[in-house]
Amino acid sequence: MRIGLRCAGERVLIYPNLLQRPIRVAVYSGEMRPFNPTTGVNKHMENMLGAMVLQPDFDVRFYVPREEWARDQSCPPSGFSSAIPSVRLPISRRRMLVNSLTPCGAPFETYAPDADWVYAPRELLCSTRTAKFAVTIHDIYNFEPERRERFNPRQAFQYYRWSQAIARARTVFTVSQFTKERICEVFGGDAEKIVVVGNGVAPLYFDMASMEPEAVTPLPGIVYYVSVGGVTRKKGGRRLLQFALRLERTSPDQRLVVIGLVEREFQPDIAALRNLMVIPHGLADADIAKWVRGSTAMLCFSEYEGFGIPAAEAMAAGVPVVAHRQGALVEVLGDAGMIIDADSPSQLNDALSLARDPTLRNGMIKRGYARAARLRWKRCAETLVQAFRNTGSGP
Repeated sequence: MRIGLRCAGERVLIYPNLLQRPIRVAVYSGEMRPFNPTTGVNKHMENMLGAMVLQPDFDVRFYVPREEWARDQSCPPSGFSSAIPSVRLPISRRRMLVNSLTPCGAPFETYAPDADWVYAPRELLCSTRTAKFAVTIHDIYNFEPERRERFNPRQAFQYYRWSQAIARARTVFTVSQFTKERICEVFGGDAEKIVVVGNGVAPLYFDMASMEPEAVTPLPGIVYYVSVGGVTRKKGGRRLLQFALRLERTSPDQRLVVIGLVEREFQPDIAALRNLMVIPHGLADADIAKWVRGSTAMLCFSEYEGFGIPAAEAMAAGVPVVAHRQGALVEVLGDAGMIIDADSPSQLNDALSLARDPTLRNGMIKRGYARAARLRWKRCAETLVQAFRNTGSGP
């Protein structure tokens, strides 16, 4: 169908889809925009928003709570999200939560009156009336049945808030099929409205695969394993310490390097291990990629993962991955990684064999790189953007 109009005496053909106004998306994460993201959640947010703002049929605004506004404005532009205009909310994050939970609270459209969608790229509840609400659930670690039995009042309130967000949302995005199934099981979520967008890998890691490890490694001449995420309960801190202890006994000249924070309960054991090197948070992604590329293998011994971006990044960088059989890691790695029970001493020995068996290691590298090639942020963003389009825009 075409519409004919006359302009300056000439007939001009206009197609109706060009007359539609863009899909207006109000983004709210409870914080400022993600600058220089290094965590998995911030990487996801940065890439999803970056792709959305490039769409000609999208009008995206980032809404910043009052207490975060100064930080948002003082950070230098970087990454995709710098192209998104930010809007200062006149209320705090706490007040926004109260509004969402109180029947008489002001809906989000009070501050974004033209919004077709209110999108929370992390697990937040927003109250809406006319706009559609979408939320991303990255993992539900804290609400699994074995942890829910020990809930304190604060955790119980958080569980209620997440339940409300999942129930009220028109669309729930998540990062793996595993997490989708857990949302349905634990929160009774409607599988029909849950869209798996996944996570991706930045080009930086694929570029690393073409470089010689010795040319980029921060520890030249030393064989080491790496783990990204820190020494915490969720990241399998006890298993990492067991691996370091076993490494110290069998190969005292090799090292385990862990990038990330250390929870207090693990600090005494770390001090006693001479072959364990911990690098605190704060490294740029380019520096982390060098540590990964120079390693013998990436260790992912997490107690729980909603996806496991470091595993995908390691495969893209041409590094084998050894993962504990838990969470979404099995889904992400497929047959490209070494899946073990990291609580088993004999299976930990399989991981140690990677430094001595180049045939095994090279086979894993080849399969891992091919699998990582399918984990692109562009594909994830296309799924998310299409879900917004399919559900419809405003009038």
